[in-house]
Amino acid sequence: MNRNSSVSLGCYFDSFIQSRISAGRFKNASEVVRAGLRLLEEAENKIIVLKE
Repeated sequence: MNRNSSVSLGCYFDSFIQSRISAGRFKNASEVVRAGLRLLEEAENKIIVLKE
């Protein structure tokens, strides 16, 4: 289920997102944000495993 969310990214991340789209790496901002969240989730899961 998709849900729209509004976030404030600031100029730096807005430019970064646009550069990834312009480079053809992603189709839109949502894809960029999802990729970043997947990496964060992976890193957080590794930390959890290390703490066990």
